[in-house]
Amino acid sequence: MYVSNQLVDFLQFIVVGAVISCIFDFFRGYRKLRKTNNLSVLIQDIIFFVIITVIIVLSIINFLSTQLRLYIFIGIIIGSSIYFSLFSKYFFKIFTILIKKIKAFFKFSILPLNLLFNSFNKICRKIVKFIKKCCKLFLNVVLYIYNLLKKIKRGRINEKKKENKRKNKNKV
Repeated sequence: MYVSNQLVDFLQFIVVGAVISCIFDFFRGYRKLRKTNNLSVLIQDIIFFVIITVIIVLSIINFLSTQLRLYIFIGIIIGSSIYFSLFSKYFFKIFTILIKKIKAFFKFSILPLNLLFNSFNKICRKIVKFIKKCCKLFLNVVLYIYNLLKKIKRGRINEKKKENKRKNKNKV
C-alpha cells in the first residue's frame, strides 16, 4: 500500500470522525430541547452507539477493504477534535433550530387529529355522564319498587298476623 493511499485513507477517516461528531451534536441538541429521563438517555446512547458502529465498520469495509490500521482511529479522533473546535457550536445551533421546526411541524400536522380526539373525548364524557344519570335514575326506580314491595309484603304479613289473631280469638 502506497503512502499516498494511506494519506487519502487517513483524510477520509478524519471526515468520518467529523461526521460522527456531527451526529453526536444532533443527539445533544435533541437532549437540550427535550427533558429526558435516564431510560431515554440510555436508549439514545445505544442508538448512537449502533449508528457510530455501523458508520465505522462500513467506512473500514469501503475505504480499507477490511484492513485495520492504527491511523484510522487517530484520524477519527483528529476529525472529532477539529469538528468540536471549529464547527460544533454552529451545527449545534442549526440542529436545535431544525429540531424545533420539526417539532412545530409535527404539532401542526397532529393538530387536526388532536382536535378530533378532543371532540370524541367530550362526546364520550357526555355519553358516560348520561348513562350514569340514567343508571342512577334506574337504580332509584328499582329501589323505590323494592321498598314498595317490601312495604306491601309487610302489610300482607301484618294482615296475616291480624287474621291469625282474630282466628285465635274466635277459637277461644
